[in-house]
Amino acid sequence: MTDSVLRRLRLVAGRAAAAALRQTPDADAPADAWARWRAPQKEFDRVLISDTHLWLRRIPPRLHPKHLCRYHPRLANRLVRCWGDRELLEQFMDDLLIDRRGGRKGLSQRVMAELQELERFHAVRPGARRDLVAFNRRAGRGETAA
Repeated sequence: MTDSVLRRLRLVAGRAAAAALRQTPDADAPADAWARWRAPQKEFDRVLISDTHLWLRRIPPRLHPKHLCRYHPRLANRLVRCWGDRELLEQFMDDLLIDRRGGRKGLSQRVMAELQELERFHAVRPGARRDLVAFNRRAGRGETAA
């Protein structure tokens, strides 16, 4: 694509994003106002995918996030996609643990404790990036998490 086409696409995308932001509910809006902005739940959001089962076999059993996997399989699947990339995992954890909208119900204390323990484990684990690349290669996804 030419530079002018790319500039035009960025401009259109920027306008669409700005319009979408103007239409989103305020932080103090009731929880049901946000429901229509959430991505619709897909079938694989309701169960653990095979990559998540493989990841569970690779981490120490004492760290298995049992409650996260049982009550929030979608989040467990997303966690696995971020695993091995410090920046991506930090962003994911921040999005889960910090309430930016205010008044959200949030996750249970058990799930929060599991996530924090996994975050500490990931922070001190050597070779995180190398493990992600090897894991993705075995899963047939190349160098990056999908």
